[in-house]
Order: sequence, then C-alpha cells, then structure tokens
Amino acid sequence: MSATTRIAAFTALLAAVFAVSLWFGHAVGPEPAAPAGVSHQHDGGHP
Repeated sequence: MSATTRIAAFTALLAAVFAVSLWFGHAVGPEPAAPAGVSHQHDGGHP
C-alpha cells in the first residue's frame, strides 16, 4: 500500500512539474532569449 501511494504521489508530482515546466517554458521561453543574446553580444564586444 505504501509503495502504491508513493508511486501515485510521485507520478502526480512529476505530471504537475512537467505541466508547469511546459507552461512556464512557453510563457517565458521567447522573452529571455532576446536579452540573453544581447547580453552575450555585449560580453563578447567588451573583452
């Protein structure tokens, strides 16, 4: 019984984290992409 509950909780947690990760990645994915490139360019231009 304990193992089953453990597996169920683990699966639910994994699914929740996966869903949130997907949503967060889609919501904030393209935003940090631009600043990251600019920051990298600035870093490269300034030795």
